[in-house]
Amino acid sequence: MRKNYRLILNILLMLITTSLLFAQDPIPNPGFENWTLGSPDDWITYNVPGYFESISQSTDSHSGTYAAKGEVKTYNLVNLPPMLSYLQDPGQILQNFTRFTGYYQMTNNGEDVLLAYVLFYDAQSYPVAVGSAELESTNGSYQFFAVDMDYTLGSHEPITGVQIIFVINVATSSSNEDVALGSSFLLDDLAFDMASAVDPGGQAIAPLVYALDQNYPNPFNPVTTIGFSIPQAAKTTLTVYNSLGQVVRTILNTSMPAGKHQVDFDAGTLPSGIYYYQLESGSYKYVRKMMLVK
Repeated sequence: MRKNYRLILNILLMLITTSLLFAQDPIPNPGFENWTLGSPDDWITYNVPGYFESISQSTDSHSGTYAAKGEVKTYNLVNLPPMLSYLQDPGQILQNFTRFTGYYQMTNNGEDVLLAYVLFYDAQSYPVAVGSAELESTNGSYQFFAVDMDYTLGSHEPITGVQIIFVINVATSSSNEDVALGSSFLLDDLAFDMASAVDPGGQAIAPLVYALDQNYPNPFNPVTTIGFSIPQAAKTTLTVYNSLGQVVRTILNTSMPAGKHQVDFDAGTLPSGIYYYQLESGSYKYVRKMMLVK
């Protein structure tokens, strides 16, 4: 009985710790698992239930149960593009993330593309960094995308706000003016991460903040790569837990220099399921989730 009690307590502690750590992520509901009245929680759509619904819940997900689907719809004889956006008003100071990533499917009719736009801004609502990308057709399968953030023209103040927009648009090289019926997209597993910065002389610059990247690929079988950044040399551990909060692998437990690092995790001996990997370096601690599918 005491053993069962301790196991339950460990599970609860793991779940509480994980939820608190994930709450620090600047993207809420990044896998579109939570929906209310036909719209993804924490995201903005232009849906009018019963009249016009261009964003919907889809079970064709990259991981987990759901993904967000956008479709061009006709309203008053006009083809309207689906738009999905997130806006975080100035609040807590965020990391200087250098990439916005995720997985998408794009089905285009004509020359339509999926436009991804990201803006970081400071407490005065001045831009700090901006990034955008035109995502093209994926031929019916999920593909990884990455939007690089450009800090060169922005304010040098701390980042306190984020805006993300996804919208189907006509390609900039196209002569067409309107989006086409039949164009649609799927989005899942969004994240911010850190890429290695390089100075004008071509030398890698140590990151200014700690960061734990989303593993890639995810889901994976059986090997995946985990990236992380540390701004100063420190003893660093990278530990993998199962869904019960039990340690299944210690990938790293050594002193690491400042910089961007990558390690491979081979789960060949583990069963399929959800796993959590935790980075500890100095006073920094962060957890992310990954899925093993065999």
